[in-house]
Amino acid sequence: MILSNGRELYERGVSGLTEIKFENTISRTTAVANPRQIERVIRGAEFPLDIIYEISGDRQSEEEIAEDFQTICDGMRLLQYDYIGGSGSRGYGKIRFRDIYVCTVVGEIPKKLEDICSDALNIFGPAAE
Repeated sequence: MILSNGRELYERGVSGLTEIKFENTISRTTAVANPRQIERVIRGAEFPLDIIYEISGDRQSEEEIAEDFQTICDGMRLLQYDYIGGSGSRGYGKIRFRDIYVCTVVGEIPKKLEDICSDALNIFGPAAE
């Protein structure tokens, strides 16, 4: 994914797309310091995400598709409670999904099925189509 709000961050005074945070650990047994640098994406960075879900014609029922969408949504919701990458206990890697919507790319799907999928995604707030 490519950063989508780089200009906005730059206008807020952010000089780079990532930041270097210096941390230090001290050995309890030897009292030796172990400084290190961690590069991380800055707070407020936004990345667009496209998920392509392929419906394979007559081989999938509406119930299977609805169940798949619910599983995807559950996973995304759980990921918001957790983190991606390392050092999550320090608050790194926190993410939030927003403005999620269903869009048919090729072919057509029944309106009822599109509504079922959209309803599953409503947990992330209103979509900006």
